[in-house]
Amino acid sequence: MIRPLVLFLAVLSICLTGFAQKNKDKNKDLPKEYKEDLSLYRPLYGMAEEKKQTLETKTQENIVPKNSINDFLNEKLDSVYSYNEKIVSADGYRILVYVGASSEDARAQRGYAFQVLPLDKSYTDWKQPNFKVKVGDFVDKLEAYYAYAKLIKVFPNAIVVPDKVNIVREK
Repeated sequence: MIRPLVLFLAVLSICLTGFAQKNKDKNKDLPKEYKEDLSLYRPLYGMAEEKKQTLETKTQENIVPKNSINDFLNEKLDSVYSYNEKIVSADGYRILVYVGASSEDARAQRGYAFQVLPLDKSYTDWKQPNFKVKVGDFVDKLEAYYAYAKLIKVFPNAIVVPDKVNIVREK
């Protein structure tokens, strides 16, 4: 019984001395300490304040332009404004709440939609043989889905569809 114990301790001591030798070899490869003077490359902040003072004195002078483009620019902006005033519709989204063949049902659905969203305009389109009731003039999809969340309670089959919408000009 003592013999296997002695043998185990001998093997263990041999393994531990080999492990200690490996750790010593790893520490030899590492550099001792890094020493280099980098103060030559650091920025000097005292000079920055002097430069800032000289820049402030230069910017205080009024500069008078020799060639003004204000008249030309105003003319171009007016032409763009007049062109944009002629545009009455754009690509956007509406909520389709009803599709069917009955005009009476279409008018009733349009009235229900007005009760749910009184501020949004509703449109009735007739393309033979169906009537379509659409609600709203939404420029982006997020805006359309905000109104859709209110309409879905009353119109479970409503969907958001891309359509030409009227542009509302704020004055």
